[in-house]
Amino acid sequence: AKKVFEDDKTIALLDIYPALKGHTLFMLKEHYPLPAYISEEEFSHKFGLIASLSKVIKSALVNTGMNIFIALGGAAGQQSYHFMAHFLPRENGDGFYNFLLKKGVKTGDEEKKLISDLLHKAMHKETLSQFSPADEGVVIYEDEKIKAIIPNNASAKGQVTIYSKKESQYIEKLSQEDSAYLFSTASIVSKVVFEAVKAQGTNILLMSGITDDNPSGTLVVHILPRWQNDGLQGLLWEPKQPKYDLGEI
Repeated sequence: AKKVFEDDKTIALLDIYPALKGHTLFMLKEHYPLPAYISEEEFSHKFGLIASLSKVIKSALVNTGMNIFIALGGAAGQQSYHFMAHFLPRENGDGFYNFLLKKGVKTGDEEKKLISDLLHKAMHKETLSQFSPADEGVVIYEDEKIKAIIPNNASAKGQVTIYSKKESQYIEKLSQEDSAYLFSTASIVSKVVFEAVKAQGTNILLMSGITDDNPSGTLVVHILPRWQNDGLQGLLWEPKQPKYDLGEI
């Protein structure tokens, strides 16, 4: 392994079959197959480090953007049943179009209400009496730190997009606390939509900074319910040997 970071709870290392230069795997040392099993302390520790690690990776490679990709379940492309996050440093013109999401899927009103009800219950907040409209869809949850929206024009039934109210573009600018909260909410939403639309898996996809598939540079987390042969298999990449020295990276 090409280790790039380690503390008493976590380890980060370069993927030996990288999708992009600087592709880094980040995981807890303790074995957990899914985030639902992780203790609150370990979850906060791991995801509190996301912002700092993103900053370091981007700085080392002089990149403009960052994706963080998580696959939960076989239908979502989880190949190793040790829960991990993929850091994928990005820049304009890098030719990586796997996350250029196609749209055209709508979520039914009953499913929207069910997702909203389950989410408020999971977040220990009272359910909204009605949905709040937004430019791209309906707001199903909002607090002082994040806003969660079901898009009118989605990539998967039950998709939810989460925005940080603390930072509009760059994941590396979030505090440790706000970084952990963003991913904690994303994990809860992932579980909620999995149950609400009876999915077979979910992907958590963070976009940050300007890239070909995120030209506005908005900091956003997409929660994508997944099924076998659902047309979103293009999110995954083919493992291949790098043509450069991982040690130098």
